Amino acid sequence: MVLKCSYRVIRFTFYWALFSCFFTPLYGQEIIISEEKSFRNDHGFEIIGKIGEHLLVFRDRSEDYEILGYDENLGELFSKELDLNSKRVSILGILPKKDYFTLIYKYNKRGRVHFEALKYDEDVELVDSTTIKIVDPRGVISFNEDLVVSSNRRYTMIYDADLSGRIYAFTFDTEKMELAWDKTFYPKELDYEKDFLMAVLDDEAGLHLVYEKDNRRLKIEDARFEFYHYSPEKEDDLQYTIPLNGRLWYDVDFKYDGRNKRLVAGGFYSNGKYNESNGVFYLKINPEEPDAYAIRFLSFDEKFRVNMLGKQLKREGGIDEIDVRDIVLRSDGGVLLIAERNREYTRRISGYNSSYYNGGEPTTSQQIDYHYNDIVLFSIHPNGELHWKEILRKRQYSQDDKAIYSSYFLLKTRQTLRFLYNDEIRFETNVNEYEVSGIGESQRKSLLHTSEDKLSLIFKEARQIEANALVVPSFRKGDFKLVKVSF
Repeated sequence: MVLKCSYRVIRFTFYWALFSCFFTPLYGQEIIISEEKSFRNDHGFEIIGKIGEHLLVFRDRSEDYEILGYDENLGELFSKELDLNSKRVSILGILPKKDYFTLIYKYNKRGRVHFEALKYDEDVELVDSTTIKIVDPRGVISFNEDLVVSSNRRYTMIYDADLSGRIYAFTFDTEKMELAWDKTFYPKELDYEKDFLMAVLDDEAGLHLVYEKDNRRLKIEDARFEFYHYSPEKEDDLQYTIPLNGRLWYDVDFKYDGRNKRLVAGGFYSNGKYNESNGVFYLKINPEEPDAYAIRFLSFDEKFRVNMLGKQLKREGGIDEIDVRDIVLRSDGGVLLIAERNREYTRRISGYNSSYYNGGEPTTSQQIDYHYNDIVLFSIHPNGELHWKEILRKRQYSQDDKAIYSSYFLLKTRQTLRFLYNDEIRFETNVNEYEVSGIGESQRKSLLHTSEDKLSLIFKEARQIEANALVVPSFRKGDFKLVKVSF
């Protein structure tokens, strides 16, 4: 099965308050399931979210695009085909707001790349449209299809780099429907192809380019992050360095904290080995005074390593096959680092193909195994001290499905976090939930069984639509459904 994901709905930053320290025994939930629709396997879909009073779903039908509208009880209200400037377009992203959404796309015309923006209301009526920019890519670049979006979802940036490392970027203001800025950057002594990690756009349309340097064992004492900061309100750009103090980064994510106006990072570090992590780290930067940064390294203690690895524990080893999934910003300036253990194995399978014409010949094929296991949480105070850590046990295994039914969805409320996931990756399985309190206490329970309604839930594509409600798509043998879960 193929689910296209060349476009993406942009998610927003949520601040988790630590108001509730203990669980409130509220176990009831309401589950609503829509009528099924037939989708071809090569068609893509994406839940845009709740716009006004309507739940909207974007559908890619290969040659055209449509929006499906649903009411609060998942009754289908309408289906509207989008009128775009070309039949051959690339959808770059959909940015949902409370009462409207903005669709960004590009297409080629007479050798030039056109970037367009369309703004729609809850009824998918066109509110505004504009050409963002027309680019002549010959001899320069064609621009990639990855949008960078500010945490407040107002600004989105499109960028690319040439062979010399010069970065061409422009940022669009979705509220004013106009370019915020259009710039070319050439950071000194930084190699885009080798060192570039990511770009972060802040809530004032400022740009933070993140590079890594010397992240290898032989240069461990020199390992560091390099930053290039552009602010539309300032004349000069800023370039600065933050060392890793004799460590390597194993995995990392950066996010802009709009409330506290800080660039924050959370991730895992290594004491020298590429294939394992020895602890977590937390980095906080004031872009106005980057020399006053704060970085904290927290090593894994023996008890935590035993709980994580069990029989696989090595005396001096770290933890492998663990990736950062998200950074949840706490309202007090701290973070919750969310990680997941996962691995992917590719196996060659030998066989024998008998044929009338060739008398038979050996054949080989590949099989990919996907393992998505424990979710690991680290709650970190604003000063970098560890508040608590917790392991949420799960075991998910699948083959040759691109792991679309694996992993989890996080429903964020101001009191608790709810992690929803398929217990096993098969047609008949339980949907489970971990509820985590503000002090790290967790409890697990089963929400529903998928057999009666013939559901195959894709939690990676779920969307939070209200403070205590989410919608998750189900796709099974060409049948598409929506499932709304309210707590």
